[in-house]
Amino acid sequence: NGIGGIAFAQQLLGGIAVEGWQLLAISICVFLFLGFFIDWIGILFLTMPIFLPLVKGFGYDLVWYGVIFNLTVQVAYLTPPFAPAAFYLKSVAPPEISIQDIFSACWPFIGLQLLALALVLAFPALVTTLPDLVYN
Repeated sequence: NGIGGIAFAQQLLGGIAVEGWQLLAISICVFLFLGFFIDWIGILFLTMPIFLPLVKGFGYDLVWYGVIFNLTVQVAYLTPPFAPAAFYLKSVAPPEISIQDIFSACWPFIGLQLLALALVLAFPALVTTLPDLVYN
């Protein structure tokens, strides 16, 4: 950030001719990839200065985009190799439960979170209706 990395990345991404949905797909893929290795705070500080101005420029609701970020990071929190949620569960599970058992049991939850992500992407009003009622 100190040497202008964020400005460089914004110019790089801003110069690419993409549509709004393509920017969303790129950001979701970046969140998932980074979530395999680092925690959500690191992802937040690395990506939001780059993606938020672009997302705002396409006219997307920032609260909705924040929910997209959170749902995506939740998926990443359950997927190996980092999968901190699985390791938290292992720390409180009985000794006969292996980490492989926990990873296997995570797949239905990952599927549900991906379904929630798809619903929020398809129907933004699921996220924006209540804040719009309160603040408008």
